[in-house]
Amino acid sequence: MASSFKRAALALAAAAALPGAALADVTYSFTGATYNGGWASFAAATHLGPVVGTLTAITANWVLDAQAGTTFASDLAVLVGDDVASGAVGGAVLQVGGWSTYPGLASGVDRFTWGVGNSTAPGTAVSATVALVTPLVFSGGAGDPAVLLGNAWNSASAWGTWTGSVTLVGVSAVPEPGTWALLLAGGAGLAGWARRRRAA
Repeated sequence: MASSFKRAALALAAAAALPGAALADVTYSFTGATYNGGWASFAAATHLGPVVGTLTAITANWVLDAQAGTTFASDLAVLVGDDVASGAVGGAVLQVGGWSTYPGLASGVDRFTWGVGNSTAPGTAVSATVALVTPLVFSGGAGDPAVLLGNAWNSASAWGTWTGSVTLVGVSAVPEPGTWALLLAGGAGLAGWARRRRAA
C-alpha cells in the first residue's frame, strides 16, 4: 500500500514538472509598482513570462496608490507582443486594460478594458476578469511573444503606482533552468533511495 502511494506521489510530482501541465494559473503580485505612461515605457515594463499553455482570461485585482498626469487605476494593463515599446502597428497582439488603445488593435477582438476603475483617486480598486475572444497559445519557447505589465495611458508625463496582483488564466510558469536542475537532482535522489530500499 505504501509503495502504491509513493508511486502515485512520484507520478504527480513528475506531471507537475512537465512544461504543458497547467496545474494552476499564474498570479503575479506586486507592491508599490510604479510605471510611466507611453508605449516606449513598456521597454521597462514587468515581464510576466515565460509561460506555457493557453491564455483564456486575465484577472486584475489591484488598487491605485498614487498617480500623476491623470492616470486611472484601470490604466495598468497587460500587453502581449514582441515589440510593444515601439508603439508600431503589429508590435502588440493583445491589450487588456489602459485608456489608450495600442495601434492596430481592435476593441472587443484583441483590445479589452477592465470595465471598472476609471478614476484617478488613490485607493480606487480594479477587480475584474476579462475572457479573451481568441485564446493565445504559448509553447514556453523563445518564439512566444512577451507578456508585459505596464501603464497603458499613452502620455509620457503620466505615471501610476499600484499594489495588487494580476492572474494569467490557463497558463503555467515555465521553470527556470535552475529549477529544472533541482527537479532532476531530486528525481535522481528519489530513484537512488528507492533502489537502495529494494536492495535492503
